[in-house]
Amino acid sequence: MEKTKKISAAIQLIKETGFSYKPLPQIEDSSKLNSLLRFGIGFEFDIESENEKFVLNTNIEYKIEGYEESYLEFSNSIAFKVINLKDALKEEDGKIVEIDDELIISLVAVCIGTSRGLLAANTKGLDWANYPLPILDPKQVVKEMNVKSKE
Repeated sequence: MEKTKKISAAIQLIKETGFSYKPLPQIEDSSKLNSLLRFGIGFEFDIESENEKFVLNTNIEYKIEGYEESYLEFSNSIAFKVINLKDALKEEDGKIVEIDDELIISLVAVCIGTSRGLLAANTKGLDWANYPLPILDPKQVVKEMNVKSKE
């Protein structure tokens, strides 16, 4: 993976792909709900290097400690046009084995912020509006993704 050319990205498409929720459960001490709330965020990539297209699908899930089911699920897909995308990829035997961290961090940052805004719009007027997607460090998110992909 050689960075010989400047790599730049632009959003081509933002598409909400799913949203569902259940009302928040009645908890005896409602002030404890914040400490019981758990969320997960995951990403799936679809890369078409020949078309300079990089699609990131974001999946968000909220659970409440002590309850098995998901209480809120949200997903979206963001397509980016990435100029000189091939320079940000390392391929072996026709398969992508590595993606430049700087590119991934930038795209993940856009996805997190966009997801937060879309989720806020979807939960407007609901109790869920009081529990926005937390501020996340995209570098740390990518670092955790790298660890999990190597397991």
